[in-house]
Amino acid sequence: MTCFGATINCSNIDSNIANINLIFGYVGPTGSSSNGTIVFFTGDGGVASTLGATNAFAADYVGSYTIVYVDWASDWEQISSTASEENILEAACRPATFMSYINGSSTIHPSGAMCAQGKSAGSAAIAYSMSWYGAGKTSAGGYLTNVELLAGPVLSEIDQGCTADPPNVSICSGESGQPTCETNQSGNWTTSAGYTPNDSSGIDSWAGLPTSGSGSCGMISGTDPTLQHMSIVNGQYGTVTPAYIFNTTRHGWLCAGPVSNYYDSASDCYIGTGTIYCPNNSSPQGWYWYLQAGDSDNNLVVTGTNSCKGTLTDSPPMLYETEAEGVEGGFDGSDTTESETLAIEADMTSKCKITP
Repeated sequence: MTCFGATINCSNIDSNIANINLIFGYVGPTGSSSNGTIVFFTGDGGVASTLGATNAFAADYVGSYTIVYVDWASDWEQISSTASEENILEAACRPATFMSYINGSSTIHPSGAMCAQGKSAGSAAIAYSMSWYGAGKTSAGGYLTNVELLAGPVLSEIDQGCTADPPNVSICSGESGQPTCETNQSGNWTTSAGYTPNDSSGIDSWAGLPTSGSGSCGMISGTDPTLQHMSIVNGQYGTVTPAYIFNTTRHGWLCAGPVSNYYDSASDCYIGTGTIYCPNNSSPQGWYWYLQAGDSDNNLVVTGTNSCKGTLTDSPPMLYETEAEGVEGGFDGSDTTESETLAIEADMTSKCKITP
């Protein structure tokens, strides 16, 4: 890759947003022609010590696309060291600015489609950028041609994820007015929108909640307007009216079904532990965002992934790493024999192109 150091300044959004440093790199296409550019966003804070499954996707895309990675110097979701100033919606100015810069670079993205792929909080970075910062194509503008959203976006309704009694969300139930869903073994399923204990510490930090003891996320009684206002859905940012229906094609990939539909559930996900291997909030949180489009967005498809199990380890004996959001290691909702990784790649390469 050709790599650069850079700084993003979002003080025009809010003077409380500190500058953030990053390293980004690009490579490809290695083939004889280019279909465009694909930007990757990794999960959590985007401070990637390892890119995991992203490498496998990039290796398959790079023949026909310029591949762009970004590694933030600190969590992109945290704007300040002062708790009262934290606002994840405003912090999303950072990934939105980065994508806009790549889209406008004649060196990195000279032609073709502009696309993005993100997992977990990385899919939230894309969703914020589309709904609040003009990256998604609408009648008002926008530039993203296609996005693949793995296990998320996980910050759609933060207030619902942090309540002491979070709601159970029915996903892909087939009710009138819902987005198009692909499911097979799982059918429709119901999962709590609450953040699991291992995930709530990040929310505490990014949202400016107290972090002593067990933290505050998951302990809040009732709907918290501050958390609601920094969510992708029902957020508040100046006079901006968020968009939820797009001309950008987008595909959401959500871990489906109950614990029994999870990879190695008997040994890795025993009920009552809150381990990182159990189904977490990523599916209901993602569904909150997709549900805003209803059945009015013909460019949206949601797939319920069966037997989520993550990626292969980097060294022998090359076992799967079970993880709560491992859609890439599962099976396609419409074909129990097809790897979800192959399905995601096929969807990206078929849609990330400029058609006459």
